Amino acid sequence: MQTHTNTHTHLLRQGADIDSHDPLDGMSVLLKAIACHDVAGVQLLLSLGAFVDSRDAIGRTALLAACYYGAVDIVEVHLSLSLSLSLSLSDFLVFFLSLSLSLSLSLPSLSLSLFL
Repeated sequence: MQTHTNTHTHLLRQGADIDSHDPLDGMSVLLKAIACHDVAGVQLLLSLGAFVDSRDAIGRTALLAACYYGAVDIVEVHLSLSLSLSLSLSDFLVFFLSLSLSLSLSLPSLSLSLFL
């Protein structure tokens, strides 16, 4: 796991757009932090107002990207902060399948935490 929190902080202080997207892969700074499993960076970006429902070039939101990358700790951060869970039906299926397959979590325990 890498942490780029200092880099994020420096760039944002210099006026970088917190929600800018990489033209090559369509990923926002938040999605890149998730891909690197950078929990501190994700928490920083969310605290500064990063748009949590931003999507990458293939349509993944922050929550879906965390599931895809197996970043359980970031999924927990997302859910603990009561962030957006705006999921289409296909997003919903990908969310649960990703968690159950790549994270080896049981669906019942996760579904309870989602709806409490």
